[in-house]
Amino acid sequence: DAARSAFNELRAARGELKSELANDPQNRNRIAILETQLQAMVAAASGDVAQAVKFVQEIAPTEEAMPFEFGPPFVDKPSYELLGELLLQAGKGADAKAAFETALKRTPERTSSLVGLSKSEKALGDVAAQRQTDEKLKQIWHSADRTPPTQ
Repeated sequence: DAARSAFNELRAARGELKSELANDPQNRNRIAILETQLQAMVAAASGDVAQAVKFVQEIAPTEEAMPFEFGPPFVDKPSYELLGELLLQAGKGADAKAAFETALKRTPERTSSLVGLSKSEKALGDVAAQRQTDEKLKQIWHSADRTPPTQ
């Protein structure tokens, strides 16, 4: 209920900013991405993972097409990473792996995407690939205060 309420507030706020965003495609795209991601998470939390996947599949190319400024565009949760998580939840390991691989092309060595990749490799029974991904995670986390679990 809180997420639905937040989604409706976001949608109303976007409507109020329509004229200000008319000449600002970068921020207009950011808002569309965040809005669609929230809509997908509401759908997933309501048990409609298939619809959540559809929402993210539709918006992910928008994020992918956004130009880099000083680093990746401002999106808290990369859309392909979210898509991978939803596809894993839906039991579609191969599609999830492809989504995480796409996410990693845009944000190399992002640990959340690597963890998802490892989980998708595990779901597919690809032990060698999972071991390699887990080793990469260990290398990244070697100086961390603690090593987060990958499973």
